[in-house]
Amino acid sequence: MYILGIQGNFGRTEHDPDAVLIHDNELIAAVEEERMIRYKCAIGVMPDRAIGYVLKKAGITMKDVDVLAFPRTSWIGHEERLNSYCEYNFGSKPKKIEFIGHHLAHAASTYYYSGFKKALVMTIDMTGDGVSFSIFRGNNKELNLLDEISFPNSLGLFMALITQYLGFKCSEDEGKVMGLATHGKPTIDMSPLLKVTEDGYKFNSDCLHKEVWNRYPEFTTRQLPWFNEYMEKVLPKRRLPTEKINENHKNIAASAQQAVESVVFKLIQKYKRDEDEYLCLAGGVAQNSVLNGKIVSSHLFKKVYVAAVVGDAGGALGAATCVQIKSGFEVGSMNNAYLGTNYSSSEIREYLEKNRIKYKQYSDISEKVASDLSEGKIVALFQGRMEFGPRALGNRSLLANPKVKNMKYKVNIIKNREQFRPFAPSILHEHGSELIKDYQDSPFMSFTLKTTDLGYEMLREATHIDKTARLQSVYPDQGRYREIIEKFYKKTGIPGVLNTSLNVGGQPIVESPSQAVALFYSTNVDTLVLEDCILEKENTI
Repeated sequence: MYILGIQGNFGRTEHDPDAVLIHDNELIAAVEEERMIRYKCAIGVMPDRAIGYVLKKAGITMKDVDVLAFPRTSWIGHEERLNSYCEYNFGSKPKKIEFIGHHLAHAASTYYYSGFKKALVMTIDMTGDGVSFSIFRGNNKELNLLDEISFPNSLGLFMALITQYLGFKCSEDEGKVMGLATHGKPTIDMSPLLKVTEDGYKFNSDCLHKEVWNRYPEFTTRQLPWFNEYMEKVLPKRRLPTEKINENHKNIAASAQQAVESVVFKLIQKYKRDEDEYLCLAGGVAQNSVLNGKIVSSHLFKKVYVAAVVGDAGGALGAATCVQIKSGFEVGSMNNAYLGTNYSSSEIREYLEKNRIKYKQYSDISEKVASDLSEGKIVALFQGRMEFGPRALGNRSLLANPKVKNMKYKVNIIKNREQFRPFAPSILHEHGSELIKDYQDSPFMSFTLKTTDLGYEMLREATHIDKTARLQSVYPDQGRYREIIEKFYKKTGIPGVLNTSLNVGGQPIVESPSQAVALFYSTNVDTLVLEDCILEKENTI
């Protein structure tokens, strides 16, 4: 049975379109449209190229798809439109279309891949099918809805407004607000906007611009404000995108972060029973790794699992997984996200030779990369299948030595990012507790946790200003990436590397060898690995 999960929309403000393909018990492929069309978040489009890739990967066509799963019950009645879309773009329509509730899809994308037999499941986002928060209890193959909160009483909407208010792009730059928060102090009262209540929380919709409510024919757009003058009455003056960041802006970010954390802990307190030992998280707000780390450090649960892709792109996986479970198939655990496109060594060599690009080949690429990193060089790593989700996990990564002074500054210059933003350390899993307090495995960079004294010493340039780190656990089965870190450890005594995504600010992660080469020659990256081909710059350190 072939199940195709897709997320997207026809010209509206839906973001992160993607496609996921499942065959019986196996997750075959998953890729976001933004990587294929080079448009960050790919707002307002359907995942044409992503669908084409996952079908090609399986060697099938659309007529072989048994079920197309879509993570919106509010789309019921749109079967004809989706069938027309499939016939127009792929020559045929699927045998069946199923619409899965948006938050149920989020819940499925985390619970069924967690490996937990029982768990409390929280999904928190801006909105989907009119819902902004849902709480489920997972029991074996069942996901039972306990409660939900409707839009506009929304934590995701609150963070979107704060993101815009601070001069960033909502539904894209919330992570910048999280990073900025650590530089400020939570001195600003957010209760006029978001208040913790006995039942959970209350978001004050009086602060919303009328633009938020726009529907056909003038849909809301993030190029217009979502907040109104009320916010400027209760907060310090907002920041224009071109203005420098000041202390007020840092304090707004810190106060908003604290407000969201307070609300989520209140919700946990409300719904958690003594027997709830495990927690699963999904939805856009679960992208907040600082919040996730504080839940881990609270020891309220034995273990916390965060979906590999928590945002709307994860809905396609969750919708397909719901159909998979309902059809009687099994779902395996997920400890890596290498589900995207890949290029063979022969394809890469052909590209390089056709374009007269000089390259070298080494008998031991892991040794070469580890040596370059130990010497303070910055290495771009392009290998294997591209990661599904927002995090580069060693296949489309930019790597550096986390102990070399000012390396954070150098890599941020390459990335064309704000200097207040931190990077992540990829660490050998078995060394986790030596480097990280309250360590639990984190395959998808889901948790920001305090470093130990040794961890801060070893990983300084991959930590934040408050000595925390958004870590990635690297396991023995992760191939060349694991080998690189092991050999780097042997050379330096540091069981981890600084890792960030292979892209520059405002652009999606690179998808093809040509994009990787363009980044290499347009920045101060020292070494580029393209499978078994290596490009180097002369006279660099």
